[in-house]
Amino acid sequence: MLQAKALMEQSRIAEAADLLRRFLAQHPGEIPAYGTLCHALLLIGNPQQALYYARQAKRIARDVPEIWACEARALQYSDKRDDALVLLQEAMERFPGNPAIGEQLTELYLHTSNYAGADDLCVKAKAEGWLSPTMAAGHSAALHKLGSLKAATDWARSTQWNDPNNIAAASILATTLLYDADAKPEHVAAAHKRVGMLYHDTLGHLARTYPRGIDNPDRPLRIGVLSPDLRQHSVAAFALALYDGLRLESNSVTSYYTGFAGDALTQRFRELSHTFRVCGELSPQQLFDQIVADRIDVLFELSGHTTNNRLHMLALKPAPVIITAIGYPATTGLQTINFRLVDPITDPPGAEALMTEKPLRIDAPFLCYTPPAEPPDINPTPPLMREGPNQGVVTFAAFNALHKLNDQTLELWSRVLANVPRSRLLVKAAASRDHNTQQLVLKRFAHAGMGDDRVQWMTHVPGQRAHLDTYNQCDVSLDPWPYHGTTSTCESMLMGVPVVSLVGDAHVSRVALTLATSVSNSDLCAQTPDEFVHLATQLATDTTRLTHERRTLRTRLLASTLCDRANYASRMSHAVRDAWKWYCTAD
Repeated sequence: MLQAKALMEQSRIAEAADLLRRFLAQHPGEIPAYGTLCHALLLIGNPQQALYYARQAKRIARDVPEIWACEARALQYSDKRDDALVLLQEAMERFPGNPAIGEQLTELYLHTSNYAGADDLCVKAKAEGWLSPTMAAGHSAALHKLGSLKAATDWARSTQWNDPNNIAAASILATTLLYDADAKPEHVAAAHKRVGMLYHDTLGHLARTYPRGIDNPDRPLRIGVLSPDLRQHSVAAFALALYDGLRLESNSVTSYYTGFAGDALTQRFRELSHTFRVCGELSPQQLFDQIVADRIDVLFELSGHTTNNRLHMLALKPAPVIITAIGYPATTGLQTINFRLVDPITDPPGAEALMTEKPLRIDAPFLCYTPPAEPPDINPTPPLMREGPNQGVVTFAAFNALHKLNDQTLELWSRVLANVPRSRLLVKAAASRDHNTQQLVLKRFAHAGMGDDRVQWMTHVPGQRAHLDTYNQCDVSLDPWPYHGTTSTCESMLMGVPVVSLVGDAHVSRVALTLATSVSNSDLCAQTPDEFVHLATQLATDTTRLTHERRTLRTRLLASTLCDRANYASRMSHAVRDAWKWYCTAD
């Protein structure tokens, strides 16, 4: 067991799994080894074997709740979520009030977008006194996903009031404020800086230091990329182009994948890396030690405060230069992170006040989108102009995550629908698969003035191609505010559907402007709510413009700097070199 754990600490997960298999063949009653083996198998993307060993362990020791949780996790990652749910519900009856089972069930609810179920479970656990910190964080996430921003922020604030040093609560509060249309940019920045101060107060004395001004500014670099999203995920659509730039100038790239289950896209990142380490099971100290041992010069982190982030480890300063990029639209607040990748549109001069990092500005856009190789064909005729029962009916698309749809966004969209009487809103979001969650959100839509007769829900469609093809049913996409879409905006433009956005004063509400500018559609970016309503209304009735967009927008997108990987690679290579030269210059 100790040897297997040592191998896992060295990211030699497959070797650890082989060792544990041999160990269990000789010692089949060692229940803790089954749990460790299941974790290892999930890390290397083998949930079926993990399920096999979890069930073997349960046949031997049915009274160990952690084994039930392990089996449920293996079922979840084997795409047998319904079976996982049945198993966990049985486990809840067998082990009432057990946090391990409660945490796994909360995770499953969140993973399947059953936010109402997570809410109910956590309310019950809190009333009965067994709500763990992990479940409490999950509860706040569920409330946030349901659009209950006030409830989510109230939880985080009350937790901070009772426990001022609770980093998890401070991080959840900072993240939630990004979606709050009433939160001023300086207040959002202050909340993030508060998280950074908590990390500094807790870990600052342990942070590694690096003397500046003594290294070679022009030598090839050892570059690391840290992310849990090197898989089929929105971040991956932009990380692929990042790798192109990092590999230039004879640099070497080491990936630190902190996710749990890989896929075909994970394999693609593995091929783009000189070294690919699976680190999902490593502790912060173990991951820190690995990066230091690899002598990484420049470390990119792609998560910010999102799920499975490693900010705790980053607070220890594992590399002399750390850059946060792509995955999070605000400052991390950490003093140990040197730079934040931005452009002059998302973060114009003066935005420095909203971040602890130095802005690493490249020419706009700061992102590069890699579209799927074979997207669906575009129907050149806007849906409202097609013959049939919906002829003359404008279809507005809302394909963003539900937690971006705050009350102000719904009010804006309601005004647009009111201005265009023959129109509907097509809402496509993962959460709409769960009936209870859908009903809760529908009430919010109705409260904003959009009843069932104006809102059409679309549940999950299998595969990316089918998802993209859904845009062929849409005339105009409406962007949420203040948290703009990024992947959804690029996908909409790829399918010839123009996007109307409302621009704000912080990065989170300026991403749409840099994307739209790339395809010469900045005229669809409003500066005020009234202008947003006007632009959406005007575009919906301009069939000439809509037809033009459907026939040219994909071509403009693919020819733009937003999709020019060679250009982006060059810009990123220069940016990384500039960051390194800063380090090589004495204070």
